[in-house]
Amino acid sequence: MSQTLREQLKIQTECRAILHVANNVLHDRDCAVIRKLLNKPESGFRLLNHVSPEQYSNVQTCRLCIRKMAIRNSLGMSQKYMQALRYYFDTVGADTYSLRKLLITHAGRLRYLDNRTVEICVREDTWRIVQADGRFQLYHRNYTVDKENFRQFRDGFHLQRIGDAWDADDFGAVARTIWMYDYRRHRKNRPHP
Repeated sequence: MSQTLREQLKIQTECRAILHVANNVLHDRDCAVIRKLLNKPESGFRLLNHVSPEQYSNVQTCRLCIRKMAIRNSLGMSQKYMQALRYYFDTVGADTYSLRKLLITHAGRLRYLDNRTVEICVREDTWRIVQADGRFQLYHRNYTVDKENFRQFRDGFHLQRIGDAWDADDFGAVARTIWMYDYRRHRKNRPHP
């Protein structure tokens, strides 16, 4: 007899997302829809430890749990700060589109630093989003560029412009700055000494 989804989840503790094969919908492991299906045979589901941007693009995502799934998938092995990050993004008013694009499309990896600060790595860049009094500031990891135009990352962070300003009241503006960042274009537009 095949195992139920509940039994399989107890074995596969690293599972982050569940694909409901029959309707091709991807859910967070703790989605309310999945909780209703826990006693169904496991064979109708695919349990995923990580979901790549390509996998996301080939399936539908559950509207009830997309935020939770994006955050869980971006945490890596440690799920310790899952609730704190959900609370952070809800509190700062992060919209689902920006979270999805930042964490799923661009495969951002999150790290919770404190109740005002989140660190996110997108491609090779590391950013810190600091929120205070309804405003965001964005800090970017320091780097230098060698003669071959390759970056060497250094300790510390510098304040990064968000559009034409040093802060913003919209999480979407912060997210766009991160996912659109290209250091070659940045250096061309703002020459460094």
